[in-house]
Amino acid sequence: MIASFDHRMVMLCNPKTATTSIEAALQDHFEVKVSKSPKWKHMTYFRVRDKFGDTFDRAGCDYVTVVRDPIDTLNSWYRYRSRDKLANSDKSTAGIGFEQFVREWSDRSSNRASVRTSVEFCFQGDTLAPGLFWHYEALPDLADWISERVGVPIGLPRLNVSQKKDAGFDRDALMKLPRVQSCYQLFEKIPAKRT
Repeated sequence: MIASFDHRMVMLCNPKTATTSIEAALQDHFEVKVSKSPKWKHMTYFRVRDKFGDTFDRAGCDYVTVVRDPIDTLNSWYRYRSRDKLANSDKSTAGIGFEQFVREWSDRSSNRASVRTSVEFCFQGDTLAPGLFWHYEALPDLADWISERVGVPIGLPRLNVSQKKDAGFDRDALMKLPRVQSCYQLFEKIPAKRT
């Protein structure tokens, strides 16, 4: 999470939605940066309210979050967890296909698939966090919006990009999994800007 009282904005760093790039672009323009560990960097709106109370609300800050298609988010997690650094870890996806990873995520049967989609980041139960939401595909438009808000051009560098990996899969089969269906139902409830 990064925030600016001057620009009245809290950027909630939703995993697998270019948050490292956004953080890098805004670090010189925002006075509050909470990112020593993923636990703190990726605080949801609800956790921010729990830890900071209504501090940002009283300052008139908008909460801004990027959301990404659930299967695309899972594919990014799958690729991220296939890297060599995790080869001997129970979080490694090396040696399994993407469809297996999603099935394990859907039935919560393995540590390697214990991840949260960008959609789940935005909800607590059935309650959607308040704020301004942007689709991942609209990142250039978000950069323009932030630039206008901050008053200087903001470019988003490409950082922390997961390695490319052939992950051919049957999307229709995955869409039949109960947790995937539930995630897409929530995804449709998020009023995110596409452009």
